[in-house]
Amino acid sequence: MDSKPTLAFFGATGGCVLAVLTLSLQAGYSCTALVRTPSKLSRLLSVNSVPQENLNIVEGNVKDPAAVTKTLLGRSIIISGVGGVPKFTPNPFRPTLDDPVICQSATRNIVSCLQEIQKSAGVEYKPPLLAVISSTGLDPKTPDLAWALVPLYKILLAIPHADKEVMEEVVVAAPPGLLEYVIVRPGFLTDGAAGQKTVKAGYDGRVQKGDGRWGDVKGVVSGYTISRADVGRFLFEEVVTREGGEWKGKKVSLVY
Repeated sequence: MDSKPTLAFFGATGGCVLAVLTLSLQAGYSCTALVRTPSKLSRLLSVNSVPQENLNIVEGNVKDPAAVTKTLLGRSIIISGVGGVPKFTPNPFRPTLDDPVICQSATRNIVSCLQEIQKSAGVEYKPPLLAVISSTGLDPKTPDLAWALVPLYKILLAIPHADKEVMEEVVVAAPPGLLEYVIVRPGFLTDGAAGQKTVKAGYDGRVQKGDGRWGDVKGVVSGYTISRADVGRFLFEEVVTREGGEWKGKKVSLVY
């Protein structure tokens, strides 16, 4: 019997989620991905010779409950990195997105669909683990943002950050027994290969483990950047293979 978790992906054509999907398929995990254009995802995977025999692609939109439910059914780990397309406004210092509430809308729909699945499953329902990709710089009580990036985040990225704030609230406020979660707050996202720099992972109240992994830091970490590939690597190693590990129920800052 295959004991590996089964995976659902939202935002799979984006850098971070594409990275963890790639690693998951290479490791033989059963994956389902909801995308608007299946050929785009297939092409992105084919370019890097990623095997696709364990991939089920659902064509649709994350706002469509039927498509989301189809993606979630039978999946034990959910990874969401849905995002909008930048859209410039007459004020160059106030850019927005084509859908400025896409993160919260997607997450609300995932939660709502899980509630319907839970009703149908009854006592057989097992809460899945939901990992969402958020951002540093959201919580002034746990500063994880390098000071030089404050103007960029508080002014230029104010609208998408407001969306991610609400997204996090939706996850944390999910009804008891519906899901477990890991909220990943990466620094400013860059391109580049994984494993080239030390990735530091921390959260409010974390104690050092002495194992040297992920920088082995105490509390929240502060920094500037991290590559999309390294975010995907963290998600694969900690959320997929370790099924959340110590990061369950935490808001994890992730930077170099």
